[in-house]
Amino acid sequence: MKKIFFAIFVCAAFLSAQWAAAVEVVYSYNVFYNPEVGSYIEIYISVPAKSLNTAAQTDGSQKAAANIALWVEQGEQIKAYDKYILYSPNFAEADKSQINLVDIKRYTLPAGAYTLHLQVGDENGTAADSRTFKSDLIVEAYPANAVSVSDVLFLEVYQKETPESKKSFVRNGIEMVPYVFPYYPDSFTKLSFYAEIYNSHQAANAQDYVVTYQVVRKDSSLAINNIGGSKRHKAAPVNALLSEVNVADLSSGNYELLLEVRNAQNEVLCSRRAAFYRNHKHVSVSLEQLNELNTAHTFVSSLSDEQVTFYVRSLRPIARPDERDIIINLKKNGDIQYQRNFLYNFWTQRDAYNPETAFLRYKKEVDYVESKYAGPIYNGFETDRGRVYLQYGAPNSVDFADFERDIKPYEIWQYYQIKSQTNVIFVFSDDDLMRNDMRLVHSDANGEVRDPEWKSRMLKYNRNNSGAIDP
Repeated sequence: MKKIFFAIFVCAAFLSAQWAAAVEVVYSYNVFYNPEVGSYIEIYISVPAKSLNTAAQTDGSQKAAANIALWVEQGEQIKAYDKYILYSPNFAEADKSQINLVDIKRYTLPAGAYTLHLQVGDENGTAADSRTFKSDLIVEAYPANAVSVSDVLFLEVYQKETPESKKSFVRNGIEMVPYVFPYYPDSFTKLSFYAEIYNSHQAANAQDYVVTYQVVRKDSSLAINNIGGSKRHKAAPVNALLSEVNVADLSSGNYELLLEVRNAQNEVLCSRRAAFYRNHKHVSVSLEQLNELNTAHTFVSSLSDEQVTFYVRSLRPIARPDERDIIINLKKNGDIQYQRNFLYNFWTQRDAYNPETAFLRYKKEVDYVESKYAGPIYNGFETDRGRVYLQYGAPNSVDFADFERDIKPYEIWQYYQIKSQTNVIFVFSDDDLMRNDMRLVHSDANGEVRDPEWKSRMLKYNRNNSGAIDP
């Protein structure tokens, strides 16, 4: 029963967590089993070096350090306690954002409910930086006479043990560095993991068995693109499973790694799931994958069919090209459940932990654009002004020109900065006052229509060669 706790203090609305001012911490735990001593827990702690002050070393490198104190209580009794300093390796200042201080603590505990207290401070900071957290721990009782699977430990990296290996990371001659926060961005092409199978020798007609592992959509048993594998084991009190799956082509979304222990008759003896999130900006979800999503009890389930269609179409100004193609296909397909699933998946990709907040923020802008720029034919987001507003945000200033002689009415929107560009303008021409649909005729933003002669092309009348105006 893996639990992940986030105690990250950098910005509001990133994760559902306890917020403070300085140190960032992610911690979690797994429960394993040793036939000789029973159940034990592993507590994983990760502290990003970027959230800590550093101390200069004689070789010019930097080192960060965190003060750690943790204790496990049951009732009024303290069952385990540790207090120590967790050091980073030496690193160059330029690499600070890539360094995490990672540790494992193991405690043998009988099955039951406990409370974990964790205090983390900055060794190079002040006492005010120290923070204390409190979380529930559940130690699972593994059956002594039945086959079972441990919790799944995601790994940042694994390799053969070396003299420099951290001893607490080593199992059976293999150094395994925990990946405490199972969030996999584009930089990850593989998902590595470790688990244990217990008491397979206790199964009826004990013999060789197979452990299958596959990536499935969260709360589903449907395999994704056949991402997975299997390994055969001989029946034993404990078998270790160390493996990896290729996630290079896995699109963004919430997934689970599903492990199943199967006997020679292909019957499932036991199973275990471990949740993770994939954020892959360059691989879009397919219609088949959309069909597998379960969006019941999510924010999209409360939207009417008309609202779903409207807000899916409103995504085009901010969607990637591949996503715009899907939106077009969804419109042709007409299946409202596909559209509902796409809307949920779109915002989950943008904000894995608060997709509803991200949607509501954009919905507010879409509703404003609809009230401001919609006309008898087009929705607000389909107009040039609506599209620019949603894509780039509200302009810093707007200049109106309604009464210049012989010139159609126009607006100039100015943005102080758009990405790397500064002082960017958009010019909209009012070709038809009756439709509230001003056309974008010029912008110096990258990728937008550019026409330095825009003003001369907006004359209301054509002039003949003598300079007289032809009506």
